[in-house]
Amino acid sequence: MRIVRLEGSRVLKALEVQSGKPPRIRVMSMSDLRLGHPGSDPDFPAKVIQHIKSLPPNEKPHVVLATRLTYGERRKSTMTLNQQNNQAGRFVQELEQMGITVVDRI
Repeated sequence: MRIVRLEGSRVLKALEVQSGKPPRIRVMSMSDLRLGHPGSDPDFPAKVIQHIKSLPPNEKPHVVLATRLTYGERRKSTMTLNQQNNQAGRFVQELEQMGITVVDRI
């Protein structure tokens, strides 16, 4: 099984799984985080990271599907677009440092 992280049409990272049995991939879906939205908790990404770190190894996700992490430049946004992108980037980087493949922009 091959899982890839895409940016545009380029493959950035692949997760290869080899096993005699069908692989059991744990996937976590994160959609509509919307950093910068007035109703979004700015500490939520850190809470997610801490929660994942607290999980036993056999429960940690192999892959995180992350969509719509940022809110964008809107009148009511609580962060600049640059701040949103920086926080989203740190979140993805922390997940990857834990050995988790992140599939974003899907």
